[in-house]
Amino acid sequence: MNNEKNRETIKLVGIKCKDKYFISRYKEARYSKFNNTEDLLINGYLAMPTFHRDWNIVNKEPTTVQVAKRQPGINHRFELIDPSLASDKIPLVLNCEEVARYLDYEWVWREDYKTIQFLYKECSDKQPDILEDIDFEYETIVEVSEIKDFGEFKYKIHGPPISKSDISYQIMDRITFPDILLSMRPCCLTSRQSFDIVAEYIKRNIDNNIALVNAHYDGYFRVSKKIALSAPESHTYYTNMFGKGKRKTVTEWRKHREIECFNMAPKPYEKCWVIPGFRGKNQEDLKNNIDKFCMELMAEINEPVADCPHCKGRGVTINSELEKSK
Repeated sequence: MNNEKNRETIKLVGIKCKDKYFISRYKEARYSKFNNTEDLLINGYLAMPTFHRDWNIVNKEPTTVQVAKRQPGINHRFELIDPSLASDKIPLVLNCEEVARYLDYEWVWREDYKTIQFLYKECSDKQPDILEDIDFEYETIVEVSEIKDFGEFKYKIHGPPISKSDISYQIMDRITFPDILLSMRPCCLTSRQSFDIVAEYIKRNIDNNIALVNAHYDGYFRVSKKIALSAPESHTYYTNMFGKGKRKTVTEWRKHREIECFNMAPKPYEKCWVIPGFRGKNQEDLKNNIDKFCMELMAEINEPVADCPHCKGRGVTINSELEKSK
């Protein structure tokens, strides 16, 4: 009678799809001894794993829930490790109860048999597991056509990478939908996260022969384009201006000039462009928007340009167009 009163009733929730159900434990009951649905037999079968650790798949709405319960071994005995040593004084098999006592879940050899204990190993015969019925309650909480796994979401930055756990969702979506469905809902990153992603992408992909990063601080980021001069220019400067010894004049030839081509900041700073947080209709759309912005920006930064030979520095010519005109 007491065992019946102490039986646990587990709560299952499900998401109905076209031809399957995604099943999970009710989130407020995770302290239970049956924490994972993957350990349960639902409708007579083990639930299939999914990309989400807390959710499993079954073919139809649960009607029975069981768990495989391991049975204790039988025919406990000690067997010689090396059967060739068997003799009248050293039997091949010893009955556990004759030479040992069962104490604290293990067999403890009696004092008069401890001299041969090291010759034996403990053995027993396994019994097949039995299926134990579990009391359960089930509720379908939402119906969708399909649940998509959008795969990895990870961007390297200066510090811990930005991943799925950093994506923000609307408060009502977090309240209304289970976490396995959030990746299919509108989402975004903060301006700070977007700033870090773009800055790191530029630093990793910039062509230093065409452009360079002038500044990268917490508050702003700047990139300048190297513009090839139509003709080399001389540049004179003095060395050893404040040290001892004779001052020297050095003349070098410059082949390019620099002009700022991109800037951004995560919040208002001087005249920098404040980058907005990336947004998407879902996790996949968010990732596509980030990748598209970064690739298009990088293509523009890495596009080589040169001074227009006709206007002498008042304009520039894209190198690829200059080649066509020739």
